Amino acid sequence: MVEMEESGICIVQIFSEKGELVRTLVDGIVPAGKNEFIWVGLDDQGNTEPFGIYFARIKIGDDVSTRKMVLVG
Repeated sequence: MVEMEESGICIVQIFSEKGELVRTLVDGIVPAGKNEFIWVGLDDQGNTEPFGIYFARIKIGDDVSTRKMVLVG
């Protein structure tokens, strides 16, 4: 869940444990308020990613945060 004080540009990307970009979920303007982004384990080409550890990188303006995730089946 990402809460934005005002609408603005947001980029949400998923990276593998090796640091490889797997998927870009969001790259554009997101409305103010609480926003939820769901990754279902697919890469940008629609292929299923293996179970394991991934990282979500969230960039809102100049602020960047990273969240660790575990993909399970």
